[in-house]
Amino acid sequence: MFILQKNIPKYDFEKTGEEGKLLPGAKFNIYDINHKLLKENVTTDENGKIKVLLSYGKYIVEEV
Repeated sequence: MFILQKNIPKYDFEKTGEEGKLLPGAKFNIYDINHKLLKENVTTDENGKIKVLLSYGKYIVEEV
């Protein structure tokens, strides 16, 4: 059996330092608006970026 997910949005995040440079290795938790943990310890790549698949909605992104 296959489950196809259509129109799942991809969200891109960047972590920058004080000088505006992208920072690799930063960790984040992502919560829904009811503070339910959806993604834990999502880490920026070597370019300081994160790409996650989430349903349409509002989210809280917290650096840990």
